[in-house]
Amino acid sequence: MNNINFKSIMHDNGNCLYRPTIGNNMATLLTEYTTSHSKTMVIRFDVTYPKGFKAVEDNSDISALMKLLIQRCSRNGVSSAYFWVREQSLRSNNQHYHCMLLLNGNKTRRYYPYIEAAEEM
Repeated sequence: MNNINFKSIMHDNGNCLYRPTIGNNMATLLTEYTTSHSKTMVIRFDVTYPKGFKAVEDNSDISALMKLLIQRCSRNGVSSAYFWVREQSLRSNNQHYHCMLLLNGNKTRRYYPYIEAAEEM
């Protein structure tokens, strides 16, 4: 379907503080998913906790959210994959998450039902 090597086009400017495996894992996921689907819809969103909310330390909240999103996609007959990273700001006591949901673009053309579903959960 697609033969883009995402690893070769993804690079940082050397000033990033993230682990190199994060970029490699994301590139691998993108390459594998786009190879098996001729159209890929990428939905990127952030998950933040309200001020004063004490978040769990073990990422179980984001894991549960992504599991529910994947189940909803499956019920709708849409093949999906996801990737998320946790970030802890120096200015905040709570972490937040950067998320990416990959959907088979041949099965869906609208992104907002999935964003709405995430907001409801």
